[in-house]
Amino acid sequence: NAYTGGPIEPYTGWENGINMPGWWDTEANAWYEDRYQTGSNTGNTAYAALALLQYDRLYGNVTYRETAQLLMDRILAENTDSWYGFNAGYDGWPEADVVYTFTYKSIEHNIDAYAVFSRLYELTGNQKYADAAGSALRFIFEMYDPEELHFHTGTEDDGITHNKGVVALDTIVWNQLALGEKFEPYMDTLKTVKAMRTADGGYPFSMGNGNGGWWPEGTAFTMLMYKLLGDEEAAAVSMNALLGVQLKNGLFPAATVDTLPT
Repeated sequence: NAYTGGPIEPYTGWENGINMPGWWDTEANAWYEDRYQTGSNTGNTAYAALALLQYDRLYGNVTYRETAQLLMDRILAENTDSWYGFNAGYDGWPEADVVYTFTYKSIEHNIDAYAVFSRLYELTGNQKYADAAGSALRFIFEMYDPEELHFHTGTEDDGITHNKGVVALDTIVWNQLALGEKFEPYMDTLKTVKAMRTADGGYPFSMGNGNGGWWPEGTAFTMLMYKLLGDEEAAAVSMNALLGVQLKNGLFPAATVDTLPT
């Protein structure tokens, strides 16, 4: 789950700057790491595998493809239960036998997993990847709420009971991007996406956004969705919103307010 923001430079005495994010506690005289950053969750693992497969697609590097398979084979081996879909993974430090295993399932994670397993099946013809993609897809469809026109974010800790606490943007937009034609029966959920758009043209993390702030990352992938759907007007609104908050150095803020609800 780890990622580093800012310059990748080694600390004094370190071999390189590719390090786990953390902080030095002067009172304890020890280095501390966040247990999430040192963990391995299904969606984040799948995202890394997607990047590896994209490199393989562009440059034909079998090592990248095989590494993606290793990552997803691990999810198959460790993040499944008797129901369909894949659970969230774990946080913690396996090398120190300190692991916090998660039994809930996230639709976001399963959308990512579906994308990777589908691609692996195309590349390898291995039936286990087709079955895995089918399991993730069945879970995604199970999360649909036809009355509220959105998808639930996932399950409670039992891996079955729907978690209905939040209506999140990515549960719809990532679905459309990943599923393509399979998303056709759920196009009405785009009404929910439209209802989430702020007065500035950006999109928040979730419905019920109280302060009017929005999420540039979510706005960017929503812009991409509209672009691919051929809705140039909606795409332009999102793009203009993004350009309006872009910093002089070219970067974007993570959110337009300090306390964006997530």
